[in-house]
Amino acid sequence: MTGTKLAKIAFIFIVLSLFFPWFTVSTSTDAEDYQYYYKSDMKEYYGPSEASFTTKIEFETKDDKDYEMSKFIIPINSEIIDSAGDALENPLIVSLIMLKEKLVISILIISSAILNATYGRNIELTKRLFELSTIIMLIVVVGFLINIKGNYVASYGDVLAYTDDDDEDEIIMILPFGYSSITDADGRIVNTEDGTFVDEEISVRWHPSVGFLLAIIGTILLINTVLFEFKMFTNTKEVIQEYSNEELQEVNPENVSEAAIPVEEK
Repeated sequence: MTGTKLAKIAFIFIVLSLFFPWFTVSTSTDAEDYQYYYKSDMKEYYGPSEASFTTKIEFETKDDKDYEMSKFIIPINSEIIDSAGDALENPLIVSLIMLKEKLVISILIISSAILNATYGRNIELTKRLFELSTIIMLIVVVGFLINIKGNYVASYGDVLAYTDDDDEDEIIMILPFGYSSITDADGRIVNTEDGTFVDEEISVRWHPSVGFLLAIIGTILLINTVLFEFKMFTNTKEVIQEYSNEELQEVNPENVSEAAIPVEEK
């Protein structure tokens, strides 16, 4: 069936979305002068398989140069709720667990539909399975886009960065995607001996990530499968049925008997 071609590609995209981050928050800090350099990057990745936090720090003075990197990973599974009770207090982690469950259910339904289309003969059942998986995926991607900002804010607050210069000098998450930067005057100390400070620039970027895009592509392919591929199949089936009826009408016994009556010779 032609419908399974797009569905198989959709299946691959949705399976891959399980292993990539769906939401990313990146925070960068830069400070430098003629004899001092400091840069830190922190990336937060949130996906159905894990939430990871990576921090990289580079700094250089006239006397020293160093580099540090650390990574912390939280696996997203139901066991984390049992082993760490505080997971229940983190709405973002809980929402990722529920997201993973919906994705797995959708993948199982799609695989069942593909198997039925390949080895079975119940086209109507195949169509219903694809429709169900499409509905689930629509709920997943739309629900994620609507709720990710609220879940993140409920877990960590809406202030992503701030300075001590002004109470209103801060970066706030308003939408589920965005970019902003602020400058902290005299925010980084250069020399502890004489107490020299330099300005520090803080930039934050947050947005849906690769896994979310893969899920959207898979969902679009499922929609095309249901709306177009099955429609084409149905139209072709109707044409074949109409042609078969015409053929049967031509070989109708009454028509045959009429055609068998001899014509009188003049």
